[in-house]
Amino acid sequence: MRGKIVWVTGSSAGVGLHVAKQCAQRGATLAICGRRRAPLQTTLEELQSMGCEAMAVVGDVGDPRQCRSMYEQIVNELGPIDVLVNNAGAHFRGPFMSHSGEFHAEMISVNLQAPILLSSLVLPEMLRRREGAI
Repeated sequence: MRGKIVWVTGSSAGVGLHVAKQCAQRGATLAICGRRRAPLQTTLEELQSMGCEAMAVVGDVGDPRQCRSMYEQIVNELGPIDVLVNNAGAHFRGPFMSHSGEFHAEMISVNLQAPILLSSLVLPEMLRRREGAI
């Protein structure tokens, strides 16, 4: 992965954090994103302490405008994205009926629409270069 630019969504904890660390150990340059600045900053510092070139972008993948903004920030700072890891997710606990329709809409936005939108943002350049992975 040396020399590859990897964008990991939802990378401030859990699977996303683990994936980011694994990519860093393999020499990738990382763009990490999440909704909350403090945990994302902690992840960024941890990656940088491993010698990884990395940037953190705070944003909500459930918001299409923020998705586009994050994408543009990453490409402007690091260059074309080689690997997109659609890891961000929303979930709920408790009985299905105890959650509002608004909450269900957020789950659909984050878990379904965001990966489609993010993939559509990185895909044209990947196709042009004939390389990349989602």
